Amino acid sequence: ISNICDNECSYCGFKHSNPIKRRHLTLEEIEKEAIFISETLGIHSIILLTGESSINSIEYLKNSIKILKKYFSTVIIEVQPLSQEEYNILYEVGLDGVTVYQECYHKETYSKYHLKGNKTDYSYRLETPKRAALANLRSINIGTLFGLGNPVEEAFLAGMHLKYLINNFLGSQFSISLPRIKEAYRNIKPENIVNDKEFVQFILAYRLAFPMVGINISTREGQNFRDNLLPLGVTKYSAGSVTEVGGYSLSNNSEPQFETDDHRSVQEIVSMLKTKGYQPIFKDWEGSL
Repeated sequence: ISNICDNECSYCGFKHSNPIKRRHLTLEEIEKEAIFISETLGIHSIILLTGESSINSIEYLKNSIKILKKYFSTVIIEVQPLSQEEYNILYEVGLDGVTVYQECYHKETYSKYHLKGNKTDYSYRLETPKRAALANLRSINIGTLFGLGNPVEEAFLAGMHLKYLINNFLGSQFSISLPRIKEAYRNIKPENIVNDKEFVQFILAYRLAFPMVGINISTREGQNFRDNLLPLGVTKYSAGSVTEVGGYSLSNNSEPQFETDDHRSVQEIVSMLKTKGYQPIFKDWEGSL
């Protein structure tokens, strides 16, 4: 809903120095997007994403969530790290969860890629899932951005972070994602390529170590590769994703945060899942229950 960002992250298309067209949706535009996604795509679970900027105030986020809860059973945010008090405020208006990637767990390497803005605070970002759990948020998703640090070290440290959260916050459900750096406007090329074999090994390691944890695979990955990951314990697939601001029902005139590789519609993903003998679940939570 906004690509305005105060941070300078060398791998991101939204970084502050990029001379891209910036958009910050009004509440009316957010509702138009919500109606389109709900009625056209049939989605019941949605992630609200912004750049990390003070313009995305707690009031703006609160009102956005109120709108989205009219159309979706599960609303998750991927925004700047917030305080526990701010998460409490959003929880009260219906927020279900948070996605926050540490991006890089190796502290010195982290500093190399995060050059300006609040995101330079490694420790505050690292403790974000903890603050979200203390605010009683049901769903918390973490991960590292593969391509920055040493892949094996990063996968291991993300797993240790996950283990800590599972052991200490029994009231939340935790999941892990495995995003790999993708092409974006004026971004760096990854220094540590994670090939498909290593990617699969990491998925299997997480599934063996954490049998009950969710594993998410996004449309960053290609169609054939995603389909073949299914038997390995993946639990959530994104579908029909657009990474431009207002890219569903409004004019597509802003740069995407990154390029996606799987461009199939929601119904095409559903058909694939059924063909392979899986049951697509659009809604796994109802707050009234």
